Amino acid sequence: MATSYNRQTNLYISGTLDSNDLKSIRADMSRLVNEQAKMTIGSDKYILHAQSIRQLSGMIVELNMQIFNTCQFFLL
Repeated sequence: MATSYNRQTNLYISGTLDSNDLKSIRADMSRLVNEQAKMTIGSDKYILHAQSIRQLSGMIVELNMQIFNTCQFFLL
């Protein structure tokens, strides 16, 4: 008996729900990096942006690992 699983991660950036595909995560990360470049280093907003960027970067790494593991599964 086959079962299907649906794993879904909801991504909230600045209090709003954002889509959770790789393209939108990269776009949000790029937007945050560009905004952060215009800020004063060490300010509260700068630190919050750095935390968000770190979180998004971790999500990208996790998604890439899932893709890599999936591809390895099909190659075996």
